[in-house]
Amino acid sequence: MSSAAPAAAAAAAAAAGAAAAAAAADAASLEQGEAQQQQQQQTKQQQQQPKQQQPQQQKQQKQQQQQQQQQQQQGGKA
Repeated sequence: MSSAAPAAAAAAAAAAGAAAAAAAADAASLEQGEAQQQQQQQTKQQQQQPKQQQPQQQKQQKQQQQQQQQQQQQGGKA
């Protein structure tokens, strides 16, 4: 039970970080909106099931970071 609180806090922090990064990427390129919506859906899923998805959270967060980096690179080139 006690481990659920840090997991939820970590998920919330990850969601906040993803939202901030998404906002920055959105400012660089409006075309990235669809991918950002997918990321928001992933963070919502993480918050709904924080106990079961601790390992998956880390994987999804890494995937989100990679997606954001790719988006920022694409935005910079465009």
